Amino acid sequence: MRALKTIGIILLALVAIVLAMAAFGKKDFRVERSITINTPASAVYANLSTLAGMDKWGPWKEMEHNMTSTLSGSPDGQVGAISHWKSDESEGEMELAELVQDKHVTTKLRFISPWAANNEGTYDLVADGENTKATWAMSGQNNFMARVMGVFMDMDKMVGPMFEKGLTNLKALSEKEHAEAMAKAAIELYVESLIA
Repeated sequence: MRALKTIGIILLALVAIVLAMAAFGKKDFRVERSITINTPASAVYANLSTLAGMDKWGPWKEMEHNMTSTLSGSPDGQVGAISHWKSDESEGEMELAELVQDKHVTTKLRFISPWAANNEGTYDLVADGENTKATWAMSGQNNFMARVMGVFMDMDKMVGPMFEKGLTNLKALSEKEHAEAMAKAAIELYVESLIA
């Protein structure tokens, strides 16, 4: 009986410690990663300003199994366009909330499962000559359960590598598409010069 009482006290103390840590845990979070892409901002923005464009480089399809998605709301590429996804691992929606040509995109992320959460995604582009610095960030509020989980898990270490993978994909795709567009334009210019 005495052993059960001791075990009970230890368990209660552990629960109290976790709850206390959660109560004083961070109420919000922000994860951010950047990369330099060797193309003008317009070439990068083309892959950020539509939900279909994001699907080309987004790392989530490699992580989620049996993922399906449907579009609703405004037409893709306009504020209010929504992609609803469902996979074996998660379900949620991403909505285009703000589009600033060649500079900025904001998305609203609504996770339904495995737990409910509302977060904001941002993509900022800063031109530097013919290069562009692209920054992907996600921020949100930590509810009580997220603060409890935060005691054991670091959101930056969990999500950061996914952002790095996505930005690497975005860089490769944007640079490839830009090089192809430049080559096509050069050929068309050459053909026009021959005709003239």
